[in-house]
Amino acid sequence: MMEAALHIDMGLHKHDRLSVSRRSSAFHDDGDTYLPAADDIQEIFEISLQGNDSHTSGLETSHCNTLVASCMHGSNDLVTCIGKMDAERVIIDHCEFSEANFSELTTKVLGGWDDLTCLHFIHDRLQPSSVGYLSALVCGHHLETLDLSDNDCGDQGCMIIAAAIAASTSLRTLCLQKNDVGFAGAAALAAALNSGRLETLDLSHNHIGDLGARSLATALPHNTCLRTLDVRDNDIAEHGAYHLSVAVCENDTLLSLEAAPVALTGHLSEMVSDNVRRAEAMIEKKEEPLAPAHALALA
Repeated sequence: MMEAALHIDMGLHKHDRLSVSRRSSAFHDDGDTYLPAADDIQEIFEISLQGNDSHTSGLETSHCNTLVASCMHGSNDLVTCIGKMDAERVIIDHCEFSEANFSELTTKVLGGWDDLTCLHFIHDRLQPSSVGYLSALVCGHHLETLDLSDNDCGDQGCMIIAAAIAASTSLRTLCLQKNDVGFAGAAALAAALNSGRLETLDLSHNHIGDLGARSLATALPHNTCLRTLDVRDNDIAEHGAYHLSVAVCENDTLLSLEAAPVALTGHLSEMVSDNVRRAEAMIEKKEEPLAPAHALALA
């Protein structure tokens, strides 16, 4: 099925104009990796707001499958502009919001979009206080994907998200890579895993350490939903890797675990290696016709 996309580009240069264009050709932007594949896009709306221009009154209400907004400044214009839109998938990249502005965006704008299922805030410098506004969307909507890559959520933000995970019946994918998450954040998420229905959890490029890895490992034997866990580049050493390797062997549903790099040089290295081989053999026997390539990487 062909998909419509809306692209909003707020540049840094100050020009007193608002340009809106609509076309059906494929959209190509080498700097944006979040757009759907060109073959999946039927109709593209492009909105360019440059500088501090706020003349958006002429923009008509429109629905699209995917809305992509990217700007460094001008977040007030973004709220004004997409307030007239409706989308199923929203990607907001490289924006900087005030707390009041973010509150308006999430509660008054996105909160009114009944078809919203996927929400991506990427490199938007979101703070824990902002995450609180997102929790209402997670709990009150049918959100299936929440991607907060490369923000400043920290442990406090993770604790807020964890409570929302436990209350959500629809969230399947959570991405928190590059969010300064430590042991406390990982522990909060681990405690929520068995209450929610997450299938993919990405905590890569944080610093949960061995204690965070052990918290997640404790939740895995009892979990029947999680399919993919990514904790790469998290200062996990041999003890954390050991607990993860044991947990994977006791889990019946996990298909992919990424935890490299781990330096296996101590007395646990042989046990970790044995558990990895055992887990890999078990994963290969699991029946999952639609699953991606199996992966277990601890070293």
